Amino acid sequence: MAKNSYIKTSSNDNLYLEGNFKDKNDLFLLVLNIYFILSYISIFISDIRYAKYALPIVVSFLVLQNKKNRIVYELEMAKLYLKYFLYFYVILYLVYFFFQGVFGNNLSFRSIANALFVILPILTVYLLAPLIKVHRIDYYFKYITFLTIGGYVLEKRESLLNSILEWRQIFSAIEDSSVSSESNLYPFLLSLLLLYSFYYKIGWKYSLLILIFVILGFKRIVLLSILVAYCLYKLPFLYRIILSNIKFFSSLFSLIAVVIILFYYNIADGQYDDYLFNNFGIYTNAFMQGRQNLYALVIKELEKDNLIFGSGVGSVDNILIQYGNEINNVTNLHSELLRWFLELGIIGYTIWLFMFFKSVEYSRYIFIMFIFLFILLITDNVMIYFDYMMYYYILSVFSILKEKKYSSHEYFSRLQTEQKKY
Repeated sequence: MAKNSYIKTSSNDNLYLEGNFKDKNDLFLLVLNIYFILSYISIFISDIRYAKYALPIVVSFLVLQNKKNRIVYELEMAKLYLKYFLYFYVILYLVYFFFQGVFGNNLSFRSIANALFVILPILTVYLLAPLIKVHRIDYYFKYITFLTIGGYVLEKRESLLNSILEWRQIFSAIEDSSVSSESNLYPFLLSLLLLYSFYYKIGWKYSLLILIFVILGFKRIVLLSILVAYCLYKLPFLYRIILSNIKFFSSLFSLIAVVIILFYYNIADGQYDDYLFNNFGIYTNAFMQGRQNLYALVIKELEKDNLIFGSGVGSVDNILIQYGNEINNVTNLHSELLRWFLELGIIGYTIWLFMFFKSVEYSRYIFIMFIFLFILLITDNVMIYFDYMMYYYILSVFSILKEKKYSSHEYFSRLQTEQKKY
């Protein structure tokens, strides 16, 4: 992959040189600054984190003011990718809300909230995409990287220094994930940046720096996902095979995802308790940091509902709120896959993952990043993290803009035709 992939209107146009970072009218950078200011403030005032959900309004205003926007194939392709998700999720939630409101009578505040958690990051990046200056993508990436690291350092402060001095605790944390510098958000964000830096060869120093902070932020599932992503990176032929019949492999992936649900039910039922204790001397619930009890509770409460069409968007959250005192007020199920399955049922769940997997046809990097995300969804709820999904979509757009194959009008037309079918 060539390091410098840029669109140049003229060889004399210095604005399209990688080294030119002096653009004073970069509205994309302005939005990034607003986002990071809110992120930093929310570290000290937690309620400020909700202000990020107003970013689409800010971006809409800036887009309307940006009358010099250039329309190029690359940006159109990126918007097509984002529109693909935006339309799908809006239609999906409207259908479920209709049936929940008319037939189920279980439409709640959590239903609306969960829909907004998913849709708003896409909407933000969709509105933001026209403000991207293609020649500055690497600069944007480095800017995001350093400010993300800055946010992590600001959040952990003293505990970060303690982890550095007591670095041996990282090895023991493989069993219980107990590292003083562990963060609930930043390891996920930094791991996405690490994948991008490595894949597009931004520079080994950047990759090493990000990796250090990923390890300090310590999330076992993140480290596992990175290893899987690296293996996929070393198998480029696999992506070519998938592209040869994307609908077949999207369907196959959806079926595999349904099989994974069986493991959740087995975990909740205690099927692996004896094996883990006899071989490793640890209880399943302890190893999974309380997730087994959560899974058992929610499955028991919702198994009486229709597994074909699901119990309704927001129903899992309502159960967790109802039993808050018994589960130490845990508000997330810590498994996006199980949550979507229980709420949407087997039909909605398989359609969701079919459409999600099919999006990997836009670039090989997006394929690797999707598998990385999928592994995280097994034990975490990053789909409802505005920050994580905004990073996911921004880096997807960067990938589309950096790839050369989209510049082929034939390729662009083929994808455009595919999207119209949905």
